[in-house]
Amino acid sequence: MRRDAFRGSMTALIVCAALCAASSGAAAGAAPDGDAPLPAGAPDTDGLAAAWRRSSPTRAEICLNGLWRFRPVLAGDARDEVAPAPGAGWGWFKVPGFWPAGGKGPHAQDPVLPKAVRDRLTNGGMDRAWYKRSFEAPASWAGRRISLDVRMVRRGAHVCIDGQEAGSPADLPGGRLDITALARPGKRQVLTMLLKKRGLTGDVFLSSEPVTDRITDVDVRTSTRKKQIEVEIGLEEIRAARRRCEILVLDRGTEAKRFETREFGPGDIRTGRIAFAEAWPNPKLWDTHTPENLYELVVRLKDGQGRLLDESLPLRFGFREFWIDGRDFRLNGTPIRLRSLRADIMSEDADRSCLAACRTTCRDAKKLGFNAFISGSQSGYWDALLEAADEEGMLVSFSIPGIRAAKGKLSDPAQAEAYRRMTEAWIRRARHHPSVVLYNMNPNRTQYIEGKHPLRIDGVYDPDATTRDLEPQPGHVKVRAKARLAAQRPARRAPARQPGRGRHGGPGQGLGGTAEAGGERRRRQERGARPVVNQLLRTDARAGRQSLPVRSLVKSSHDEYARTSEPGGRTPSLPSSPAKINALPLLPTAAAVTPPPSNSMRLAR
Repeated sequence: MRRDAFRGSMTALIVCAALCAASSGAAAGAAPDGDAPLPAGAPDTDGLAAAWRRSSPTRAEICLNGLWRFRPVLAGDARDEVAPAPGAGWGWFKVPGFWPAGGKGPHAQDPVLPKAVRDRLTNGGMDRAWYKRSFEAPASWAGRRISLDVRMVRRGAHVCIDGQEAGSPADLPGGRLDITALARPGKRQVLTMLLKKRGLTGDVFLSSEPVTDRITDVDVRTSTRKKQIEVEIGLEEIRAARRRCEILVLDRGTEAKRFETREFGPGDIRTGRIAFAEAWPNPKLWDTHTPENLYELVVRLKDGQGRLLDESLPLRFGFREFWIDGRDFRLNGTPIRLRSLRADIMSEDADRSCLAACRTTCRDAKKLGFNAFISGSQSGYWDALLEAADEEGMLVSFSIPGIRAAKGKLSDPAQAEAYRRMTEAWIRRARHHPSVVLYNMNPNRTQYIEGKHPLRIDGVYDPDATTRDLEPQPGHVKVRAKARLAAQRPARRAPARQPGRGRHGGPGQGLGGTAEAGGERRRRQERGARPVVNQLLRTDARAGRQSLPVRSLVKSSHDEYARTSEPGGRTPSLPSSPAKINALPLLPTAAAVTPPPSNSMRLAR
């Protein structure tokens, strides 16, 4: 799915134009006294004629990204539950984007504000702010269920339509808010939102779907071992006993596969979901070297007479299978070693987290010999990095909320259920991306004494057991117990990604094996004659080019075990790259490691 119009050029162009106009005092268009005018050169984002959109015969979504009216909540405001009136100091801010929360942050973007409002901000930062824009749902949406789809909001979103309270989408990562009762298709309306904690950092969509007999979401699971595709469909408001689905797979717009399910009714749908599998012996496989092999899948829900009730929007996926086999990670049956970087760009400025910049980041990382990312911020802009990783053939270990998000109270059934809903929402957002092969959680929370001791990082050592020379710390034992409990929740929603231990050998950090160096599976892979290689990476930063920052490369170069010899005489190859690599063996009998002519991450069998 392409969203370059808003994620790429619009993201960087609008922010730059807005800031330049604000600094020069340029103004365009009329604005109430006291409000900042629309910056010169910026498009009128209240109109939706040019907005990115997509549709099927029964549903549609329109992107609301762009410049929104913006007004921080100031000390002395009478009531922060009511939006300030026009002329009360409204400015402009880009959606999606980070704003300074309680002070200037390293990745914050500056809003365009009237001087009188900026002068009243405490220490130049904001803790709460109002967003406002107008919209007009198409008249053809009459009779449909209309929702506001907020893809990333950290906390406390309060939504109003034409001054009437509409409710709040779910906190972190956000979700859909039904606004059907307040929507007036064919008429211009005003949307206002009061937000906390960094604002709208993900895409925002206006969407429509059928009121009854509707598809809520689609999940695709593929298996190269079984040679089959399994489609799990979320359904709501199924009103009759005879329903069936037609599933269509497209390869660049051309039909690649089509199959129909058996008939089903409300009694066949458990927990709102139903799954169907179909043999597929010869698909094009998505892999790190064949990322162009991407399909789109469409589900059509029909009644017993074959009439269309709902048709999903296209879902992009890749046919691949990733699993753990003894000491090996396998992708489509071939062993693979993960050389990983932490992807902090998900929480960086708009020009670094847009789709074009993420594509460049993936290409630069591959040139330097890396084939995997560990996703960073849990409140950043996910979609561009995951889409770029799909297109460029990078693997991703996707971070999901851990025990800190659960507040450490998973023994409480209500808290456990809230945590389950949160992790399920995160996994549903990422699971169809073929690049996402692992989930990770609880970083740096499951440490133990001497966690980097060479004899205690092999994945067999039990840090909770009392030994002759070390006593377990009660606090660490308690945290690891909570982490194990937390890992059970997402594991149920991600059966294809097997549970594993994380960095420092702690339990619960890696779901499906962590992509970070030091994971249990990697330690088992590298057990035996194992020289530990320490590397220092440097890269040129060419003017005007979106590339990986040097600090991120150095920070991630702790991947000590990625380039080591293995038992049995096999030696994983070092990729050729323009980086300067200083190899310092820390153990004796190090095998010679030389760069091969190719950039292969695979191991020869």
